[in-house]
Amino acid sequence: MKRYWFSIVSAAVVIFMALFMRDFVREGIIIPFFKIVNFFQSFPQEVLWFLFLGIVVYAAAKSLKNWEIQTLNYDPESYTVSGPITIKTNASGSRGRLFIKLDYNREEFVSHHLYYHYSTSPGNSSYVHNLWETIPEHRFIYRIRYTLVESFSIWSMFKYQSPAFWNDYRNVDEQSEGKYSAHLSEVMSLYLAVNKWLWKKQIKVDVIFRNIFNRKNIYFPIGASLDLRFYAQAEIYFNFM
Repeated sequence: MKRYWFSIVSAAVVIFMALFMRDFVREGIIIPFFKIVNFFQSFPQEVLWFLFLGIVVYAAAKSLKNWEIQTLNYDPESYTVSGPITIKTNASGSRGRLFIKLDYNREEFVSHHLYYHYSTSPGNSSYVHNLWETIPEHRFIYRIRYTLVESFSIWSMFKYQSPAFWNDYRNVDEQSEGKYSAHLSEVMSLYLAVNKWLWKKQIKVDVIFRNIFNRKNIYFPIGASLDLRFYAQAEIYFNFM
C-alpha cells in the first residue's frame, strides 16, 4: 500500500511543479530548492513553457507473489479456447515502468500531445517473465490538433506499440492452422478526425477515421484485426441555467 501512495504523491508533486514553476521563473522568484532559476531565466519563454508546463514524468514498480498459469487450447470445430488454470504460489517477480506525457499548447491554433510508456521486468522467473511478455515494452502516442476557427478543428494521431507474446496461447498457432498466433506484431495506426461545433456550441459533431493505412493491428491472440474504421458521432449539450 505504501508503494502506491508514494507513486501518487510523486505524480502530484511533478504536476504541481509543472503548473507553477514557469510563473516562478518568469517573475524571478528565487527558489532555494532548485538554486538554478537564474540559469533558466536565460531561456526563451517558449522553451520554458515546453520544459516546465507540459511535462509529466511518472515511474513506478509493481510486484506480485501469486501467479496464474494457463495452457489454452483452440478447438476449431466449436471455435472455443479452453484450458486448466494453475496457481503458482512460490514464484515472485516485479515490473518497472516509466511514462512521459507532454502537452504543448503555446500557439492559439495548434496543440501537441506526446505520450511515451516504457516497461521492463529484468531478473524474473520464467513464470513471471511469460506473464510480463504480454505487455508491450514500448508505447508511443503523438497527437496534433489544428483549430482553424473557434468552432472547427482537425486533429491527427499516431499510435505505436511494440510486439508482445502470450505464452498461454502458445499452442493456438498450430491448432488454428495459422489463423491465430501467440506472437503479436507491432501495432502502428494513424487517425484523422474533424470536429465541428453547431448551434452556439450546443452540438458537437465528430468524423473519425482510424487506421487510415489499413494495417493489420491485433491486440489479443484470438482477437479481431482492427483495420480501417470510420466513425461519425454527435453530442448534444443542454444548458439549463
